[in-house]
Amino acid sequence: MIAAALGGAPIVSIASLANRPYLRLWAHPEFTRVEEFRGKTLGVSRFGSTTDNLTRILLRRVGMENAVNIRQLGGTLEVGLAFRHRQIDGAVLATLRTDAPHRILIELAESGIQYSMGQLVVAREFQRRSPDTLEKIMRAYIEGVAALRDPSQKSRVTKAIAYFSRLKETKAIDEIYNDAAKYVDRIPRVEAEPVAATLEMMGKKGLSIASFADNSIIDKLIREGFIEQVYKSR
Repeated sequence: MIAAALGGAPIVSIASLANRPYLRLWAHPEFTRVEEFRGKTLGVSRFGSTTDNLTRILLRRVGMENAVNIRQLGGTLEVGLAFRHRQIDGAVLATLRTDAPHRILIELAESGIQYSMGQLVVAREFQRRSPDTLEKIMRAYIEGVAALRDPSQKSRVTKAIAYFSRLKETKAIDEIYNDAAKYVDRIPRVEAEPVAATLEMMGKKGLSIASFADNSIIDKLIREGFIEQVYKSR
């Protein structure tokens, strides 16, 4: 989205859904430290994707940016298959879909990494023409997140996840629910630090987020006390 907006696409981000990465570094059981991946291979879905960006951010953070091979596999299911057949040594994913033995070496969010995991993007013309509609959308979205984060609503939320994801396995549905309840932000504001690494990779380090984002709706809802009231009523 950022690349498109900076390239001239008439779009703008009005909210960031999660500013901490709910991904982990998965590895075969024999790996016990990230340093052991030196000279090994990590799988990603596609170059430039979230899995690729976060793999590179993690490697840079531990001083191994150019010491690990990164292999593009096409998608997260393909990454799981490559892991199962030992074509890769590990991967940075939210969930590793495989029955092969594995372990989690690093929870990226717990390591202090910030990263915008998804943004609500609209056409600038729609933003200009229908600000009231966009505000209603954000009010509804925030109420939905409040329900998501309410433990008493778990059954309702997991039914929605099963319906829209078409998943049938309870474990897979619960994994999505647990990540969403933990990491989807209460206040969905686009912040500078979670997009900083992306901008740096694009050669746009230090660029103002105003170039591609507009927090005016969220800031208005904060000022009016709407978000606080939604959570207070639960």
